Amino acid sequence: MISKRSKYGVAVAVGCLVLLCVGFAREAPAGTAISEPTIPNVTVRFGVSGTVDHTTVAIGLAQGWFKEVGIDIRDRVVVGAGRLPALVGGGLDVLDYYSLAVVPTLEENPNVRWFFSQDMFYGFALVGKPEYKTYQDFLKEGNSPEAAIRKAVSQMKGKTFLSANVPSTKGFEEILFERGGTSVKDMKLIELDQEKHIGTMFAGQADFEVGNVPTRVTLESKGFKPIVSTRDVIEYLQSKRELTPESKELTMMGFSGWMSTKKYYEENHETILRLTGVGFRIMQMINDKPKEALKYHLPYTNRVAGTNLTEAEGLIVYNSLDPFRSFEYQKRWYYDEKDYENWKWSLLATIRLWENKGVLTKGRFPPESFSRSQVIYNELMYLREKAQSLIWDASDTVRIARAKGKATGSVEETIKKARHHFDIFNYYDSYRFALAAKEQADKL
Repeated sequence: MISKRSKYGVAVAVGCLVLLCVGFAREAPAGTAISEPTIPNVTVRFGVSGTVDHTTVAIGLAQGWFKEVGIDIRDRVVVGAGRLPALVGGGLDVLDYYSLAVVPTLEENPNVRWFFSQDMFYGFALVGKPEYKTYQDFLKEGNSPEAAIRKAVSQMKGKTFLSANVPSTKGFEEILFERGGTSVKDMKLIELDQEKHIGTMFAGQADFEVGNVPTRVTLESKGFKPIVSTRDVIEYLQSKRELTPESKELTMMGFSGWMSTKKYYEENHETILRLTGVGFRIMQMINDKPKEALKYHLPYTNRVAGTNLTEAEGLIVYNSLDPFRSFEYQKRWYYDEKDYENWKWSLLATIRLWENKGVLTKGRFPPESFSRSQVIYNELMYLREKAQSLIWDASDTVRIARAKGKATGSVEETIKKARHHFDIFNYYDSYRFALAAKEQADKL
C-alpha cells in the first residue's frame, strides 16, 4: 500500500538507471493518447531441487503469481551434481541454488550470475536429547556467551556423539569443538551415513548428533533440541567482536536463492526484475502467513523430493533453519556493511577458504564477479521510489481535474494498475504504469 513518499536514499549505478529509464521518459505529441504499457509473455525454464529452501517457487506457481507478470514457469527437478551443469549447459534459464556452493566452481563456471537471495541458511546444529540444555538456555540463566557455549558443548563429554563425517558437517563440528573447548577425544564417536542418524537417535544409541537439514528437522519436530546452532556460534562471535567479513565461521551460513547465466541475465533483464518481484511476494507471504504458505509449499516439496514433511517440520525450516526474509528486511543485507548478514560477508569468507586451498585463483573472483543480487535490489528500490512518487503526483493531478468536472476514468484505471503492481512487489511494471498515468494526467 502506498501511503506517502519515500525518502529512503539508494545508491544505484548510473548505467543501470539510464538503461532502465530510456524508453520510459517519452513525450507524446499534443493531442495524442498515452497508451498503457503491456507486459510481454515469456517462458522461463526453472530448476528446483527437493528441499524446502529450493522449492519456494511452488508458492508463486500455485497462486498464479508468475503468470500475473507474464511469466510461464516450466519447472524441472534437478538434483546433486547435475544442477549447475543443467544451468550452464543451457538446459535451464534459472536455478534455485545455494550461494556458497557456487564459489568453489567459479573457475569452471565464471559466467553464472546470482540475482535473488531469499534466505540465510542456518541449518547446521548440534542436536541433542531433550534432557540436555541448549546454548540459549545457558544464556537465559545469566551466563556470558563464552560461558554458555562452553557449558553447552561440555555436556558432550563422556557421551555418545553421532557424526556423518562429510565435509559440510565436519567444518561445523571443528568450529563447534574449538569454540566449545572440547574435542572428539572427550566423547564416544560414532560415524554413520546421515540416512541412519534418525533411527540411531530414536533408539537412544547416541546422545548428540550433527547431520543434514532433513535429519535436524525430523529430530527437532520429535522433541530433540538444537544444543548449539550455526546462528548461536555466529552471534557468540559477534558478541565478542571477533567476527569479520573473512571469519571462517561465516562459511557455515550462506544464501539460498536464484541465479542464471551471464548471457541470460544480460539479455532478459526485465524478466529478471519481474522474477525477483515475485520472489519478494513469496517471501512476504512466508513471513505474514507461514501456515498458509506451507499449504502450497510442502505438497510440492514432498512430491519432488519423495518426502513426507509435516507442517510442524516446515515451520522449523521457516523459523530456524532457513528464515526467509522480506524486501524490507533485506535492507540490512545490502546497506549495512557492518552486519554479519551483509551480502558480501559469507561470500568473502568462502572465497578466501577456497583460495587458500588452491581451488580458486587469488583475487580473480570478488563477490561482485558473480553476484548481482545487490544490483537488482538497488534497481527495485529505485523503481519503487520513482513509482511511488509518480503515483502520488498523478493522483494529485486527477483530484484537481475531477474537481473541474473533467473525465478521469482512464487515468484512474492506469493508476490502479500501477498501485497493484506496486503492492505485489513488481516495481518494474509499477513504474511503467505510474509513468503512463502521470503522462495521461498531465494531458487532462
